[in-house]
Amino acid sequence: MFMQLLLTPTIGEEGCSSKAEYCWNCISEVENYTSTTTYKNNLNNLLTSISSGTQNSYGFYNLSLGENSNKVNVIAMCRGEVTAVDCRTCLNDTSYRLLERCPNRKEAIIWDERCMVRYSNNSIFYKRTDAPLKAFSSPNAAADPEQFKLVLKPLLDDLKIEAASGNSSDKCPFGNNTIPNAEGIFALVQCTSDLNVGECNGCLDHAILHIPDCCGGKQGGRFLKPSCNLRFESGPFYNEPKGNSTQGSDETGYGFYNSSLGENSNKVNGIALCRGDIEMNIRHKCINESSRRLLENCPNRMEPIIWEELCMVRYSNTPIFSVMKDEPIVKAPSTNKAWDPNKFMLVLKPMLDGLTSKASSGDSQRKFSTENGTVPGYETIYALTQCTPDISKQGCRDCLQRATLILPECCNGVQGARILRPSCSLRYEVYPFYNYTADSPAASPPLKGIYGSL
Repeated sequence: MFMQLLLTPTIGEEGCSSKAEYCWNCISEVENYTSTTTYKNNLNNLLTSISSGTQNSYGFYNLSLGENSNKVNVIAMCRGEVTAVDCRTCLNDTSYRLLERCPNRKEAIIWDERCMVRYSNNSIFYKRTDAPLKAFSSPNAAADPEQFKLVLKPLLDDLKIEAASGNSSDKCPFGNNTIPNAEGIFALVQCTSDLNVGECNGCLDHAILHIPDCCGGKQGGRFLKPSCNLRFESGPFYNEPKGNSTQGSDETGYGFYNSSLGENSNKVNGIALCRGDIEMNIRHKCINESSRRLLENCPNRMEPIIWEELCMVRYSNTPIFSVMKDEPIVKAPSTNKAWDPNKFMLVLKPMLDGLTSKASSGDSQRKFSTENGTVPGYETIYALTQCTPDISKQGCRDCLQRATLILPECCNGVQGARILRPSCSLRYEVYPFYNYTADSPAASPPLKGIYGSL
């Protein structure tokens, strides 16, 4: 349950249901319409069209009907992970409530937990609107308010960037992070899909700046504006869908995504895989940035691939799911020599063999393994192997074994290397590179977008 706070004065009648399941604002006090006017008929027709329509699959509608003083403009938006059925149900219910709460008003808005409906006789498309604003805080205090703030702020900043950089069908990212020895934080931000990058950024920035006024030290908060909204809680409140897009849908829960869209020659198959040790919000950010770079660097290609430090993105017009793929291959050795190359390989080879066995024994959700071992009197070796979890145990084993066989010809006697393939990858270093942020010795070359054509 949330406590309601009004951060800015609102114009006209406004209110919320007893538990804030929905809130409304009858924005226009002066300009009304009568129950028999053309404006009312146009409004009813638009709201009916939205709640029963299938114009788009991502829950955003901006429609107009009528001319001059009888013109009605409507924006309706569902939360990004809400199913099409739930979206239509929410839009239908909220439209009815809005007409009930704001009879004969020419401009009004209603927010539900899952959707928002707004209409006006003025132009409202492609414009950032910050008022009216509703803000709520949870009554529960955070266990450690300072730590909560230190984790929440970068999480919201990352989600804001993700939302602003999303295309017209995808401005609703979500993610979570954990406060050490305390609660988790789950967060979601959303902009109306007609906003550009700057307007979405500005709208969410304005909301984030008000968090200390509204919700400082609390476990949860919600900000509702006509053009954007955000919410954070100490527990999950959104659903992670199994949809046709990678953004916001983690099909395995471990950072693996495989989706298809289209038919025949226009069908696109996509695979994205994040390293098995990274947080969800980092996964989403890596996949977003990698996808953008892939389209920039491989324009108009039917089958490219990109490897980043933390994720891989690949798409094709041919079948790629559950198929082990060896090519293309990238070999990236370190420039530093091992102190004793022979002893180094005597430790590395059995370690990689063991990791190959462990990764290939993983299930359809994750095929990922890490380990370390010490070269007597010299370095400690840290290694990682990973396969896309859609391939079989034998396919994973074969892919990693072939990668290991390449090491003597590309990377013999060096302290680190990466072998990158569409279906698997391996890496080893003389420092802990998984979940490790401190300064490290010179590593194998950094991967800031390595591309290939299949």
